[in-house]
Order: sequence, then C-alpha cells, then structure tokens
Amino acid sequence: MKHCVSAANPLSIPVAVVATLLYGYLGMGKVSGPHYFGYVNLLILGLLLVAGIAGIAFAKRVLPSVDDRLHARIYVLLLVVVLIAICL
Repeated sequence: MKHCVSAANPLSIPVAVVATLLYGYLGMGKVSGPHYFGYVNLLILGLLLVAGIAGIAFAKRVLPSVDDRLHARIYVLLLVVVLIAICL
C-alpha cells in the first residue's frame, strides 16, 4: 500500500497545479477581490498548502507504525466515504 500511495501523490501534483492555473486564468475579471486570481482565493490556497505540508510531516512520523493491511482498508473506506459524499 505504501508503494501505491507514494506513486500516486507525485502524479497528482502536476494535475493539481495545471488545474489551479487554468481555473485562475478562466476566471480572470469575473471575481473581484484583493486575494483572488480568477476563481482561486489565494489566501485559502496558502492555508491549504500550509495544512498539507503539516499533514505530510505528521504522516511521516505516524504512518510507518501503521500496519500495511490496516492502512489499505482505511484507504478503501475513505474512498467509499468520498464516493458517497459525491453522490449525495
């Protein structure tokens, strides 16, 4: 499981960066405010980045002690919860 997760994260970074830049570019002039680049709120983006980096630091210390089978089951459960949330 740890090999799957470690391969998925670097692949999602370019997709997220390109999507954010495109979302910002397409919204240019449509949202006014001091902290906006198009539709992207730069203040919230900064907070998400800080929280993500803190989560990575926390996970590096905690996740190696979690059994791989338990981690795989929790990951699948999380995906099911997200699917249900999207369907609602």
